[in-house]
Amino acid sequence: MEVNSGLPQGSVLGHHLWNLSYDGVLRIKQPAVIIVIGYADDLAVVVVAKTEEELARRANLYRSNSREVTLKDVERETSGEFKCEVSADAPLFHTEIRAAHLLVADIPDEGPVLRTDVQKVAPGAKIRANCTTPGSYPPMNVTWFINDVEVHAKHGIQIDDSVNRYDALPGLESVRSTISIRAVQDLFKNGKMRLRCLATMFSSLYRRAKENEIQEDAPLMALIMVPTTHSNEGINSGPKHSVSNKMLHFSMYTFILIYMSMNIIGY
Repeated sequence: MEVNSGLPQGSVLGHHLWNLSYDGVLRIKQPAVIIVIGYADDLAVVVVAKTEEELARRANLYRSNSREVTLKDVERETSGEFKCEVSADAPLFHTEIRAAHLLVADIPDEGPVLRTDVQKVAPGAKIRANCTTPGSYPPMNVTWFINDVEVHAKHGIQIDDSVNRYDALPGLESVRSTISIRAVQDLFKNGKMRLRCLATMFSSLYRRAKENEIQEDAPLMALIMVPTTHSNEGINSGPKHSVSNKMLHFSMYTFILIYMSMNIIGY
């Protein structure tokens, strides 16, 4: 049960409400060497052992050692402030207490989804793509890369992020990051641009990427051969100029047909 508020000590109902809230916790069966102690506003779990190694072993803590404690089967509600208390032996019983905040993350198995509005783009046109992360808690961070180089919002590149509730599982959130790019020549290597989005959570808990390739739709110029006419003495050059003009028109018409056919086929 997640507790978001409390009652001051000395109130009429304070101790009754505390008993109702923690009664189930105090009744959880533990080994004989583990003692659960309930205070007025706190809870302590005491494990009796002679050494730190024996302490970890008796507590039956998963993947724990003398310096680290790893919990298993935790829920998001487990997040909160955790305390570590070390007490010395008699006669001083000196005690040191340290506290830190623990966040329980809900990590998905799926990777991000990357969608682009075009697969081939003409120079100067705008490319728009969005990267959507699966539901998680807390929400993830999205980083964009173009040709393996990290990019940020600047002139010619616009990035917008939004966090949305994940409808499939309550309490989870999904990040939708949208990037808009002006297709300039420098972004294409050998006529191709590789666009990648990287979704991370605390850099190490989750790290998955998705990449798409976008081709540059640059027109291919066709070579037009125009014959050269020479005027010879005693020969009328008028018909040769007429033939040259017809060949020029035919070459331009052929070039238009080639360019249209390449666009239709998808080169």
